[in-house]
Amino acid sequence: MGTSTARCPAATHRISRRSAWLGSGMYMAPEVLDDSINMKHFESFKRADIYAMGLVFWEIARRCSIGGIHEDYQLPYYDLVQSDPSVEEMRKVVCDQKLRPNIPNRWQSCEPLGFTAQAPGTRASRFY
Repeated sequence: MGTSTARCPAATHRISRRSAWLGSGMYMAPEVLDDSINMKHFESFKRADIYAMGLVFWEIARRCSIGGIHEDYQLPYYDLVQSDPSVEEMRKVVCDQKLRPNIPNRWQSCEPLGFTAQAPGTRASRFY
């Protein structure tokens, strides 16, 4: 998603740090923003994509109607950065300040959105 990287087992070239910076800084995982991602381990790129996918889920969840209420569409971090933030701006917010998009309390009362629970152990168990 945010890293524009493909896995090719037969490839003999390495993934450059520069290629990890393709895409919107808004969806880059903290480890990409602070340049700590393990470029030699492809799983690191998958994890960064999961972070980006979580932000997309956040965008979708904002539009869900809960009790007849739904939020207007907004980009992640809309209240913290400009609409097209630089990588440096995102690094300050995500890595230095360790901020994340707000999760409204009303999401906790909606079973499908219960995955947002703060205690990780309670997330998946709600669905089985």
